[in-house]
Amino acid sequence: MVVGCGKAVDLQASYSDPDSTDTHTVRIDWGDGIVEPTIVDQGANTLSGSYIYAASGGFSGMVTVTDDGGGSGSQSDIFAVVFNKLFLPMLTR
Repeated sequence: MVVGCGKAVDLQASYSDPDSTDTHTVRIDWGDGIVEPTIVDQGANTLSGSYIYAASGGFSGMVTVTDDGGGSGSQSDIFAVVFNKLFLPMLTR
């Protein structure tokens, strides 16, 4: 996924668990040293998060879902963060 530096990365995903009575927590490791919990919809088995990278580069992010029974699963993705620079033409007389 390619994103602009200083622009929000919006992440939405779903997960499954054979035990429908489990509750879940989700942590997102954004790959730049920031790991944070995120929003979980227990009824729909979905998660969402948003993050703004402060620097450009390649980052390996990971989402980890853990249930109250101790089971967990993870999925990773690569984020390529590019510096968006506005180029203005030089006007000469």
